[in-house]
Amino acid sequence: MFKYILVPARGVETDAPVFRISLGLARLQAAHLAFLHAGLDVQKVTIPVASAEFGGAAGIAEIIDSLGQEATARHNRAKNASRTSVRAKRS
Repeated sequence: MFKYILVPARGVETDAPVFRISLGLARLQAAHLAFLHAGLDVQKVTIPVASAEFGGAAGIAEIIDSLGQEATARHNRAKNASRTSVRAKRS
């Protein structure tokens, strides 16, 4: 019935059960899994908001760096969790 299943990968603890259920469904349907992690461009989102609310406040670079680091960490967690989940189920 399904050829592909798009699985959200958010880089959070609740990813693991979503991956397990998706993998089970994929096996039943002989389908492929495609993991999707969508992230915001921190600079494109933060700069207009900061400019509007704080009048271009000092320290915006530190805020952008911090948010960027968190976004990168979440991306890496999502990528690693999806790979680990699929490898563990193949064994």
